[in-house]
Amino acid sequence: EISIEPNPNPPIVFVDWTRSIAFDERGAIRWALRLELPLGETFTLRRSIDGNFLSGSFDTLVEVTRLGRIRRSFQLPDHTLNHEIVQIGSDDNGEGGPAELESEHRGNVLVLASRNGASTIQDRIVEVDSGLGAVLGEWDLTEVLDPGRTTFIDPDDWPAGSADWLHANGLAYSKADEAIIVS
Repeated sequence: EISIEPNPNPPIVFVDWTRSIAFDERGAIRWALRLELPLGETFTLRRSIDGNFLSGSFDTLVEVTRLGRIRRSFQLPDHTLNHEIVQIGSDDNGEGGPAELESEHRGNVLVLASRNGASTIQDRIVEVDSGLGAVLGEWDLTEVLDPGRTTFIDPDDWPAGSADWLHANGLAYSKADEAIIVS
């Protein structure tokens, strides 16, 4: 049985890796999705504004229905995607702020990424037009934060040719002040 309410009761927990699995509060599997794409490890599964799911891996974003049918996919050949995706305006984001506040960016997708060929990795935020798949903006966090200030990993342990100084894992959007939050 699959609950299709936006706030199911009992709550359902999603687990992501190579497939997405939903568990109920007793630990029973209630739903599973395995994307049959050459994606490898998929990242966070998030609800889209349309009630579908957004996910992806490597250089590809996908939107799939609850039954696993691919509704659309976008390739971002200049980037390698990383862990987190957010669609601005989706109820799944917990954006906060009054309902009457609507962003001109509503519907666009924010994703954590690396720029292919850059000297650093996992330190970009890319904004994608969800209708066209076009990159609308890119924030290079080395221009905002100090890439020499690493706290979690010894730079001698970085993979050859890359600098994983930030390793961004979390992304959120606040419609109250149109802020992008990254961790």
